[in-house]
Order: sequence, then structure tokens, then C-alpha cells
Amino acid sequence: EMVVDATLPGCPSSECSPYAGGTDTWTPRFPAYMPSSLASAQLSARHDVSMGATTINGRHYNPVAPDFSLRVGSVVELHLQGTNNHPYHLHMFPMMVTDSSCGNGYVSGEYYDTFSGTNCHVRFVAADLGGSVVFHCHILEHEDEGAMGFFTVQGGYINSNPNRATNCS
Repeated sequence: EMVVDATLPGCPSSECSPYAGGTDTWTPRFPAYMPSSLASAQLSARHDVSMGATTINGRHYNPVAPDFSLRVGSVVELHLQGTNNHPYHLHMFPMMVTDSSCGNGYVSGEYYDTFSGTNCHVRFVAADLGGSVVFHCHILEHEDEGAMGFFTVQGGYINSNPNRATNCS
């Protein structure tokens, strides 16, 4: 039998468990930059992403030419294809599954940073960070051979707050 202590500093285990109080269901609390539902949010942009062994959308990585640009606060939908063999990984912004077509155990309404499902629709918010954001095939050899890209987020700032990822609303 394996026992794992998942107690957070300053958080008594009886208060931190999602099942505290004897319930068998729970609703996760998300940080402010991860809204609880993006499925009905007004879209700012929509992009098709076709993953290949050495390309994304038929294009090899170009370190000086972004694949697209966004404004901070944009809600973006990605239609991911080819991720069964070439998992899509996005840095900086967690992606929410917005339909049940992803397969491989992905759950609509949940956030992930990597997808290896079937035809999948996901959304993310370019919340509060500006600059270049990298995405790539999550198989290292494929990334190194060119299955990588980036987009720019304009109008954001670099957040030096180390608690950005742990402050839940």
C-alpha cells in the first residue's frame, strides 16, 4: 500500500480535500486566469492546428516569424488535428476542452497543457502575460526537427508574482 501526503503548507488536510464533508463530488476552484467555462465565451480568434512529424500546419519552425499574434485577454479556439501521433503542447496558457470529441480520457470543461487525442477543440485565454508563447510536438525529436512554433501576445506584461499559479478564486 502506498500513502501519499498531499497536504499543502498552511492548509490543514481536512479543509483541503475536495471530498471534505463526506461529499463524493466536487467542483474545482480555478485561478483567475483559468475561467470555469470557456465553451460559451466570445471568441477573439480561431486557428486550425495540424500536427506533423516535422511541421505544424505544414510549416517548419521559424524563430523570427510568429505563426499568429493576439492581444492580451483574447479567447482563442484551436482545432487540433493529428495529435494522436504528435501530441500538441502549449506553454504559458492552459487549454480547456470544449467538446467531447478529444478522446483518450480528456474531459470537456477540464484544463490541460498537452493533447494527444483525436479531432479536438480547445480554448484558452491569453490572460495576463505578454511576449512570445511556444507550442510544439511533445515528442522531443519531432520538436527538434521543426514541429514547433510560437505566437505573440501583445499588451500583456511579464508577471513576476510566484503565486500566480496557486491563487484560486
